Amino acid sequence: ELEDIRGAMERCFMSFSSFERNSRNISENKYEIDIYYYTFEEDEVIRKIMSLGPYVKVMSPDRVRNSIER
Repeated sequence: ELEDIRGAMERCFMSFSSFERNSRNISENKYEIDIYYYTFEEDEVIRKIMSLGPYVKVMSPDRVRNSIER
């Protein structure tokens, strides 16, 4: 889940441009983004999510959400 504040949506799409992804609008300035990746890419995905700052909330998978919440 991503809030489009301070260009977070554009930064997200640039960061994950090499990954297959889907997005949908949940409400005004709030989006749900699905990112498809291989398990061996998970550390890279976590770093990219964390670089987006507090405008991102990971819903699943649990292991990624737990890694970011620490």
